[in-house]
Amino acid sequence: MAKRELVRFEDIDGRDLMYKNFEGRAGTYNNEGDRNFCLRLTEEEFNDLRDQGYTSIKEKTRTDSDGEEYIVRYIPVKINFNSKRPPQ
Repeated sequence: MAKRELVRFEDIDGRDLMYKNFEGRAGTYNNEGDRNFCLRLTEEEFNDLRDQGYTSIKEKTRTDSDGEEYIVRYIPVKINFNSKRPPQ
């Protein structure tokens, strides 16, 4: 398997963040102290990451209020301030 490139999203202003937990609250899908969120991806970004071999990307079908189905693509992001590369 080829080495994957480091993924950087330089500017996420105005991007859709989902399932935000910046406080580290414990919950059904989160341990106490774990800070995380999901970044919605475009179809092109999703396909590029999939082609690079990323397995953590997600794709879900949702239904809007009119009963129309649509696809949501996203990548979970863990926030860790105590690492060699803290968030900037």
